[in-house]
Amino acid sequence: MFWVPHLDSFNVSKQTVLAIAAFTVFSACMLSGSLVLSRLSSPLIWAPFLLFFGFLVSLFIAPNFNLALYGPSGRLNGVLTYVSFLLLYLVISINKLKVDSRDLLLTLSILGAAQTLYNLIQLNGLDPIQWNNPYGFVIGTLGNSDFTIALTSICFIATLWYLLNFASFSIKIALGLLLILEIYVLFESQVRQGLVLIVFGVGCIVTHKLSLISRSLGFLSAICMGGLGAISILGALRIGPLSSLVYKESITFRGDYWRAALEMFKEKPLFGIGFGHFGEAFSQFRDQLQVSRRGPAVISDQAHSVPLDFLATGGIFLTFLYFLLIFVVFHSVLKSFRRNGWKNSQEVFIVLVLYGAYFLQSLISIDQIGLGIWGWIFLGVLANMSRNHEKKSPMLHRRGVSPIVPGIVFSLSSLFMSFQWQADSAIKEAFMVTGDEEKSRLLRLQTLQNLNSPLLSSHYYAEASRILLSNGQIEGVEFAERALEINPRDIEALKYLVILGRQIQDKGLINKYGSRLKELDPYTDLLD
Repeated sequence: MFWVPHLDSFNVSKQTVLAIAAFTVFSACMLSGSLVLSRLSSPLIWAPFLLFFGFLVSLFIAPNFNLALYGPSGRLNGVLTYVSFLLLYLVISINKLKVDSRDLLLTLSILGAAQTLYNLIQLNGLDPIQWNNPYGFVIGTLGNSDFTIALTSICFIATLWYLLNFASFSIKIALGLLLILEIYVLFESQVRQGLVLIVFGVGCIVTHKLSLISRSLGFLSAICMGGLGAISILGALRIGPLSSLVYKESITFRGDYWRAALEMFKEKPLFGIGFGHFGEAFSQFRDQLQVSRRGPAVISDQAHSVPLDFLATGGIFLTFLYFLLIFVVFHSVLKSFRRNGWKNSQEVFIVLVLYGAYFLQSLISIDQIGLGIWGWIFLGVLANMSRNHEKKSPMLHRRGVSPIVPGIVFSLSSLFMSFQWQADSAIKEAFMVTGDEEKSRLLRLQTLQNLNSPLLSSHYYAEASRILLSNGQIEGVEFAERALEINPRDIEALKYLVILGRQIQDKGLINKYGSRLKELDPYTDLLD
């Protein structure tokens, strides 16, 4: 899902559709009785609800409610997104019907084909949408090469398994061609993490196939795979023979973000600095090495490691609950292996590999909505498959069940998400207005009047301030001050006001906001 009329064409639409779908589908499943909620003592039921409680606690104790709710601009992976992920996980994991892995694999194969086709169009300069694309030629429908290639690599693993186990001869030929095209896109994109994920997935599949022939062969393959993985990790750190193939300068930059995340954790280890607040705290917790390497203007809004981001922004409290859910699911999977035997657990095994690939990329990347949703789907499918299901499929729809409740949930969630949707559209529309004549100035102001919801992130007011001030409209000061009312730590709004003060030589404006900016960003060069 993407929507070009938005300033953030990729994530606003994704979060909107995700939230509406998750809440509506969950309410419909609860009402129809398709979810197994009778065994409240089961960890598969209480662990996700504990995590849900943890997200609510993090939301209400965060320094800024709106920022924690939606997440930082350009990412939008705040509490709302994670709760939506969690609801979809529940719909899948405790559903009375067992998931068919072939449906999942086929879906991923089709998704991989669609992404690969669009990537090929982009590589050949035929994209009908003229994206502002500073990150590379391949951005797919996720807006970033790293995310797109990671998703395509996960689809590659699913397609390979489907080809080996389910496809007819003619389908095998088509899927084989698809795999070749996906490898081509991978190398053309020059995204290293995709290669690591594919090697991991292929290694797991080969090890599994060999173990079915001989345990010794499977064990030997696992050792080789572990050794290759260790060498790859060293290569990513610029050590060993694979460093030229695996290492990228972005790994070094990630180290800067990871150090800042650990400093945030040390500052507030129990509950973190506030979920979704990494970006506004980064300038305060980064070190001199990062500033000297990339300059004081370069900041980050994510730790680029999901576990470290949880640790920095949610503390031990939320991180423990997050990994508790993963542990509960994996413990259930191990029990399933013991109960059904290794050879009879191939469906579970491939989903385990898919989740492993997702988890690997999450160690050095963020939970982008279009990618992160698959990690939670895989986790839900693993929980679903590891349960003991009834032999006969239960009646999922109670007689006389009315669609009124899901309809109300759909309407309310659509109304709630419409405020952000309209705000982002208004920002894009104002940004597109050109010219300095009176008509253009009035049009910008009229367009930005749509920023009137109390639940909007301060980012929208700061962005409105930037648009107005860059076009010489002093009304931008009011929008910057509104951003600071919502979030006193909005560093972008502070920067715009200080820059304006320097341009018009207003020492009062500089003194008023400069001291707060210096406190939040000790390395700023705007006060020199």
